[in-house]
This record gives sequence, C-alpha cells and structure tokens, in this order.
Amino acid sequence: MDFFESQEAARRKSGLLIFYYVTAVVLIILGVYTVFSLLINANGNGFWDPALFLYVGGGTLLVIASGTLYKVSQLSAGGSKVAELLGGKPVDPHTIEPAERMLINIVEEMSIASGLPVPQIYILDREKAINAFASGLTPDDAVIGVTRGSLESFSRDEMQGVIAHEFSHIQYGDMQLNIKLMGVLHGILIIALTGYALLRSSLYRRSFGQRSRDNRMPVILLGLALAAIGYIGVLFGNIIKSAVSRQREYLADAAAVQFTRNPAGIAGALKKIAGLPAGSEVRSSHAQEASHLFFSNGVRSALMNLMATHPPVRERIKRLDPSFREEDIQAESLLEETGGAAEDISGEKRSIRVRPEEILATAGTILPEHLEYASEVIRNIPDNLLKFAHDLPGAEAVVYALLLSRDDMIKAGQIQKIRQKTSPEAFSITNIISAEAFSLREEYRIPLLDLAISSLKKDTRESYLRFSSNIRTLIEADGKVSLFEYMVRTMLLRHLGPAFSRPHPPTVMYRTLRSLKPECRLILSLLAHYGVDEESEKSAAFAKGAGKTGVIDPGSLLPKDKCRFKDLEKILGKLALTAPLLKKQLLDACITCVASDGYITVRQAELIRATADTLGCPIPPVLPGKIQG
Repeated sequence: MDFFESQEAARRKSGLLIFYYVTAVVLIILGVYTVFSLLINANGNGFWDPALFLYVGGGTLLVIASGTLYKVSQLSAGGSKVAELLGGKPVDPHTIEPAERMLINIVEEMSIASGLPVPQIYILDREKAINAFASGLTPDDAVIGVTRGSLESFSRDEMQGVIAHEFSHIQYGDMQLNIKLMGVLHGILIIALTGYALLRSSLYRRSFGQRSRDNRMPVILLGLALAAIGYIGVLFGNIIKSAVSRQREYLADAAAVQFTRNPAGIAGALKKIAGLPAGSEVRSSHAQEASHLFFSNGVRSALMNLMATHPPVRERIKRLDPSFREEDIQAESLLEETGGAAEDISGEKRSIRVRPEEILATAGTILPEHLEYASEVIRNIPDNLLKFAHDLPGAEAVVYALLLSRDDMIKAGQIQKIRQKTSPEAFSITNIISAEAFSLREEYRIPLLDLAISSLKKDTRESYLRFSSNIRTLIEADGKVSLFEYMVRTMLLRHLGPAFSRPHPPTVMYRTLRSLKPECRLILSLLAHYGVDEESEKSAAFAKGAGKTGVIDPGSLLPKDKCRFKDLEKILGKLALTAPLLKKQLLDACITCVASDGYITVRQAELIRATADTLGCPIPPVLPGKIQG
C-alpha cells in the first residue's frame, strides 16, 4: 500500500463526504418544507410557496449548521475528547498491571517503528466487549483506546495485530476522515432531536379542555414529522459511514499483517470477537456516533448488513486465514505473553548502504524488522531515562538533559539558567540523568525524545510556555543551532505545540513544485551542506536532488552562509501544504540529495526523518544491515 497514494485517496474521499453531506441536507430541507407546507397550506393554497421555502430552508440550514459546528468545536480538542466521550481513562504510564504494561510497550514500539508520535493510550474500563479505536485530528493529537475486554482477552500477538491495524488508520488519513464524519453527521441528528423536543413540550405540558388539546395537535404532528425526517438523515449518514469505512477496514487489516508479518495475530483477535457473547458491542451512549472508529462493529442494528460500518467479522477472518473453519472461533481469556528477546539489530556499523528509493518506499509502513528494532531500542535505553520520560516533570528533565552542551563552560551556563527557570524537581532530575543522557547512543536520542513528548502533552499550557522558553534558552546558549538542536525544536513545535492549541489538519494549497522553486532550492541546498560530509561532493549531491524536482537548476546550489536552520523551519511549514503526491516527489529529491553516494549515516537518516516528519510523512528508522543497495 503506497503511503502517498493512500493519503491522496483519503483527501479525495473528504471531497466525496462533502458531496454526500450536501445531498443529505438538501433532502432534509425538502422533507421539512413538505411538512410545513402541508401544515400551513392545508386549506388548499398549493404546495409551492417560495417565501415559505426560503424561511424553512434557511431555518433548517441554521439548525444543521449549529449542530455540526457544536460537535466540530467539541471535537477540536482532538482524539482525547472522543476517548473521554466513550468513557475512556488514560493509562497510568507507571502501571504494573501486566496487560496494561504490555499495551504500553506495544504502542511505544509501534510508534518508534513507524516514525509517528506516541499516541495517548486510553482504556474503556466499563466495556467488557472486545474493541479498540484510534481517533484524532492529526497524528500529533492521536489517541488509541482499547476496551477492558480486549486487555483481558488478547495475547501479545493479537494485541500487536490490533494496534498495528489502528496505526494504519493514523498513517493513511482514515482517522482524520472519521472524526470529520462525527462532526458532520451530528448536524443531521439535530433535526431528530428538535422533533423530540417539540413532542416532549406538547405531550407533557399541562392542558385543560378540548380547545387546548386541539391547539397542541399541529405541534405534535410537526414534532413527529421532524423526528422521522431527522432519522432519515441519520440513516443516510450511517450508510455514508458504511460506504466510507468498510473498504478501509480491509486495507487496515492487510496493513497490520504487513507491519507484523503475523496474520495469526489479528485473525486471532477477530476469532475471539466472533466467539465472545458480548462480541464487540460498545455500551457507551456515544457509541453510535463513533461507530466507524472502532476495530470491529461497535453497535448493533436491525439493519446490520446495510448499516454496519465494518465488513462481517467472519469475512475478515477468511481474508486473513483462508483455512479458517467455524470451529476455529475461540473465546478463551488472555493467553500468556510470549516472545523472547529480539535480535540485536542496532549494529555497530555507523554508515549504511542504501538506495534512496528504498527509503522512500518505507514511508507510512512498518516492517517486522522495524518492530524488532524498536523493541531493541527501548531495551537499550537506560531504565532511569525511560522511567523519567514516562511522567512529568521527569519528561521535561529528559529533554533538558539531552540538550546540555558537551562544552563544560557552556553547560555550566545552561544549568544555571535552568536552575532559575524550572521547578526544583525538574532541575534535580536533570542533574541525576545528565550523565546517562550524555552517553546515550546517537540513534537512541530521538526515540527517547518521542517518549518524553508523549508525556509532556499532559502538561498545562502555562508550564508548556515556560518549558518552551527554557528550550530556546538551552539551544541559544552557544549562539548557534546544531542539527540535533534543530530536530529537537522542530519535534517539540510540531508534536507538542498542537496539544496546547486547537489542531487544524493542513489544507492543500500547492499542487506543483514550480510555484515553490525558492523553497525547494533552499531545502536541497541546506541538505547538501549539512547532510553531505565531503565538500567536493556537495554540488553533485544537490544536482541529483534538483534533478528529481524537475524545476530546480542543478547548478544553483546556495552558499552555506545562506542556509540556516531557522529558514528551514519557515519553508517546511509552507511545503507541508502541498498535495501528498507532490510531497512524495519532494522527499524523493531530499533523500536522493543526502544519500547521493549510496550510503547514509545515523545523523543523515535522522535529518531525513525530521524533514519528512515536518511534511507529515512519517518514515521509520533506517535499519542497519537491513536496507541494502
């Protein structure tokens, strides 16, 4: 499955959603107008009344728009709001419960392997059924939720398959489309709620005499009609959800198998859903509006085949396991966690032989080798650093410790400033872990930072602003910005900033690189100067990258003093507004430039991953000894 083509397809499907929405609204307006026309023109004045249609249409649009805007505003808080609506509670990062610990490990491994930010993890404690979901407006505010039934029923392989399924929804743009559906369809539901309000106000209002009851009859009829029309809209909306979601579920199942190379894992999870009496039905009152987010059908319906947002469980199992038989369905409880230590694939080799197209092909994918590598990374990070990265204020201290200079004089100045500007606890932890952070292997620093960022999302806005100021102070202590400092600042701005503001998915504004020639020239020049070690090879590297764009003069490399990281931060924000397939072309040029000699170092790989991450195209780690030319 190509990441960029899938992103483009998800973007086009958003346009299809708008078309369906407009169609549904038009049908509802016609339905409401018909009711009012019959009530008002019952004396035979004719069905069509332009003035009445204008008033009714405008009023209906106002009601629908108000309902949609209310729900969109409510969901603008991100995936955590959806999890809370469903009754979810955040997992304690220091939990000692084996099943919860297993879940945290799997999510963190999947994040490191995919290059995506670590999602917040929620558990729906009251739900005994087996289900899971991913939700959020962007990967930065994504959450993954699982029911208590899933924790009690899944083995590690099955849980890994389900989490891989949910990660594919995050990677391929399904998550954003799904949360748009929640907001859009709520507006149509408002019509039904209005009808119910009229019914309640009429049926339960005290009245005396036949005349009073006669006066209420038109209101009762209007309420019944609006409720019926509203639920026609809900039915239409659910059919839309079904049409949008079903094929994406098959693709997510396939992606989970590709990520884990273990079809038995996700197939086993589906077999347990089929065999459990409670199945995958979620009891929350908000399950209906979030039905398309779940791993399996979260609601039951009399029109299950028509209304189901997911393909039948048995059909999904057969696609994953052609030898499936009905007696294979199982409903046993949680199996003992299995799996020994992964092979140490971190390697000693600091320069990896690669082909640029192979790196690009990994965008939006996870290979089993990536999961093994992620598990190895987590095991090799010192326990002290891992412990503090999982909670406040330890996560704050981890970032400070990673930014401390190797120059003793500069480091002394940094420590003095941090002492004045941070909490005593964070400062104390910084001192405790500074030596371990200093000696941490280069390729483990970014994964550790990812874990810390996930914890920092729980901070307050005031603390975040203070923290951001401290980071700027540490980076500017020596008067220059190193590559690692640039990556830290970029990651914090991109992944932590949206947690304290309303995230807005980027809108495509550019569909050709020709309109972005200055930005493309600058980014390729900067990559050539900072990503290529030999001076004599920089011009050739730039030329190879420029050739991939089709619009940049291969001989127009900018001098190094014209290439600054602060300029890169500005232009990457602009380049992030390009169409998915255009991002693919741009990333191809960037990777070709950095890996022009057929080799890539850890530092170069992280530079490429930081650039891709800013463009919204997660690239998993380049694996030593695994990607060969």
